[in-house]
This record gives sequence, structure tokens and C-alpha cells, in this order.
Amino acid sequence: MRIPTLTFALYLSFAGLAHATPPQTVEVRETLLGLNNTHMFVLRTLDDNMGLYTMRQTDVVLIVRNRATNQDDQIWPVLRVKDMGPEVDETEGVSRLEVLPLPDRVNPFDILLWRKARPLLGDRIRTADDLGIDQIWDASGLSVTVDNGGTTHGLQNDDIANLFKTSLNRTRKVLPPYFTEGGDMLADVEFSPETDCTSDGYTSLFEAGGENQKETWIARISCENDITMSKIEMFLVIPPTD
Repeated sequence: MRIPTLTFALYLSFAGLAHATPPQTVEVRETLLGLNNTHMFVLRTLDDNMGLYTMRQTDVVLIVRNRATNQDDQIWPVLRVKDMGPEVDETEGVSRLEVLPLPDRVNPFDILLWRKARPLLGDRIRTADDLGIDQIWDASGLSVTVDNGGTTHGLQNDDIANLFKTSLNRTRKVLPPYFTEGGDMLADVEFSPETDCTSDGYTSLFEAGGENQKETWIARISCENDITMSKIEMFLVIPPTD
């Protein structure tokens, strides 16, 4: 009689594991929306699994990021919705999408017009290989060489870490977490740019003309690790270093 009892206990144990909920994760993605002479306009999407398999909350903010400092000068809320999952029977007049309260929300394209920003719609982000540029990420930071060995651009690791943390904290002040499982996943994230980050996309923007032509390089930097943070993206201007 002991063998069936043990088998049943193991079955219950594995069944419990199969139905266990996943840990809460919050992924952060960015879309480069527009540009004027002083700022980038970025849509930041926060994708929160709420510690569940089928439900998901999506928050979106518009960030006005200073091109000279890479600091977020202004942040506006745009969208906050919760997908209740495929189990919701929408044929009964119930929507699986719940729109959460969001005072002071803005239309991001109205902000572009107001700030006289050029829209950057479409796929402008390309890999380093596609652009023919050399990138090195070492203990000091990210170094990017363009123009076939010409101009070098770069950011230090400490600066990248501080920019990520400051930006995420500012976003949370504007749009605090609606649900947390033991604490905010984005509060003072701990990571090492040298080991946890990659630059997986670049765009080159030309301004002015003739002899006054100026080229600005913007990198999409993605950071994540298995312990402290899910994938977080951030667009940063990579300034020339020589």
C-alpha cells in the first residue's frame, strides 16, 4: 500500500509545480518616435506579467530625453491597460481588456507637433554589422567606431548604469506600479553594463547641410540578467570621444 501512496504524493507534487505561477517580471521596451534639435521623443512600454501566465498589464509613457545629457527631462503617461487573458468570454458582453485609470494622459503625436519634432516612424534601427561599424564593450564602457575607422563614439559603464536607474525611477514617479509581488521590479535595479548589456541597434541621423552637416549616433542598449532584472531597453545618444 505504500507504493501507491508515494506515487500519488509525487503526482500531487508535480501537478502543483505545473500549475505554479511564474515570478513577476516587467520588461521595458522603447520606440524612437521623434526628434528635434534638443531632444529625442521616446515611447516606453512596460510589459508586466503580474506574476501570472495569462494576464498582462501594459503601461506606456512618452519620454522627452535630452540629447546632450541623455536625461529624461519630461515624462507623460500615455496608456495603462490590463489584458485579463483568453479565459474571458467576450461573447457575454465582457471585454478582456480593462482600461485602468490614468489622469493627465497625453496623445504623443500632439506633443511632437507642439515641440516641433520630426517623426521617426518606420524601421530606422539597424545592427552594427549592417551599418559597417565596429563596437567594443569592455570594463570601461561601450566604444563605437564609425566611418571605416574614423570617428569614435562612446559611453562609460558607470554613466550607462546611472542613466538606466535614473530613467526607470523617474518613470515610476510618473506612473507608479499598479501591482507588485513583494516590491517594485524596477526600483533601483542592480546590473553590470559590461556583462549584462548589449547594443543591439543603431541609427545615424544627419542634420544641417553642406559644411555644417552634423551626424548624431543613437544606440539602443538592452540590459538583462537572470537574477535582478528582465530585459530593459533604452535609447541613448553616443557622443564622440575624439
